[in-house]
Amino acid sequence: VVLHSQLRADCWIQDVQARVFATLGQPNWLAAYLAMLIFPALYFFLTAASRKLLITYYLLLITFYLAFTFTYSRGATLGLIAGIFVFIGFQIVNLHPKGVNLDFIKLKPNLIVLAGFLIINLFFGSAITRFNISQLLPASSSSSSINQPSPTITQLEFGGTESGQIRLIVWQGALDIFKHYPIFGSGVETFAYAYYQFRPVSHNLTSEWDFLYNKAHNEFLNYLATTGIVGLSTYIIIVITFITVILRKQNLFSISLLSAYISYLVQNIFGFSVVITALFFFLFPGLAFVITDSKKPLNIPKFIIHNSKFLTSIYRRPSYTNAAKIILIFTIFYLLFTILKFWYADTLFSRGERSSEAGNPGRAYNYLSDATFLNPGEPFYLSELSYNSASAALVISDNDATLSAQLKEEAISSIEQVLRENPRNTSYFRTAIRTYFELSMLDPTFTKKTIEVLDKTISLAPTDPKLYYNKAIVLGQVDQIDEA
Repeated sequence: VVLHSQLRADCWIQDVQARVFATLGQPNWLAAYLAMLIFPALYFFLTAASRKLLITYYLLLITFYLAFTFTYSRGATLGLIAGIFVFIGFQIVNLHPKGVNLDFIKLKPNLIVLAGFLIINLFFGSAITRFNISQLLPASSSSSSINQPSPTITQLEFGGTESGQIRLIVWQGALDIFKHYPIFGSGVETFAYAYYQFRPVSHNLTSEWDFLYNKAHNEFLNYLATTGIVGLSTYIIIVITFITVILRKQNLFSISLLSAYISYLVQNIFGFSVVITALFFFLFPGLAFVITDSKKPLNIPKFIIHNSKFLTSIYRRPSYTNAAKIILIFTIFYLLFTILKFWYADTLFSRGERSSEAGNPGRAYNYLSDATFLNPGEPFYLSELSYNSASAALVISDNDATLSAQLKEEAISSIEQVLRENPRNTSYFRTAIRTYFELSMLDPTFTKKTIEVLDKTISLAPTDPKLYYNKAIVLGQVDQIDEA
């Protein structure tokens, strides 16, 4: 709805429409989210104080797991299985204070939940196996028209390269980034740019050869590539600290949080965190520290206490109080105005892109110019404005030479500013190639500039086949046939 103003799932290039997903993103992200929620829900089921609550939490658990099943996410399924082993394992060990006691009568509620999960898998299959109970039933003519996954591929794949194979290629690229930047990595959230430089050639032989990979599809390798040994070490320290606290002070709630945490860590071997799961990554330890009383009181220095009394005495004066209220109200309205301005700039930018795709560079230029005016610090706006300035200059060159020259100069200055401020962003260099190519239609001297930018982009993305293809086209147009 947000991307295309239509209630449909065509925004996903992969065939995810046949799998359950949510407003937070694609099926794998929903599966990771549900895998973390299932264990706290299981805790509330096991500790329900009444039959009504028992039934309510059981239905909630089954609903969570049913939605989880229909995501058909293999990484999250492995994570959930690992979490279940941790949850049940701790309960078995802690049934008897003197050691292991396999008194499964006390585990009866757990067995009821597992039985419900098993029944769901028997009817609908899972991400790990293709088996479900319908395969034991005789085939009927009414079901013959239903598309079934081929036995040679997983339920996740309907054509294209198997996702596990692609992940192995991306992981190799991530390791190569780490080898080049071992201490601090390539920079926080720079995988999308750094991967182009170390992208294995074998990626070109997959069905996702032209996709932008902004994550390593392995949280640990992603941290290793973008933040190096320093970043991954701090991440591991957080994980070890949480697990250590739980092992020292256990109760059922903290064990449920630990199980959810293990589920998160295992599924992140095959994926990456998004906002909601990353929030749980920090929230669950905080909850566990509170519930196990592991937190320590904060010792406030005396000078802060002294100053706080002084500030309190100032606050009680009406004039200072009113001034503080005015500043607060002004700040709130300023922030709201800024947010609305950015939202309106995004709206204008979206209209400009649609106009550009529809072949109307003049209207696109107007929208993009207004969007850039509202948010001048956004290089993406400026890069697209430069391309549409060049396109508009080309369209009106025969009718208004003066305006065409102005648009040409604006295109040059805009794209040069973008490249100067973002010297390693391949996306902006691609836009620069398009911009200079458009300008070369007006002035053939820009052909040389187009080739120069192509060469620079190839140095940033040496295994990208599109760049070589486009360079061949440009060289062919200037009769450098052998090199083309």
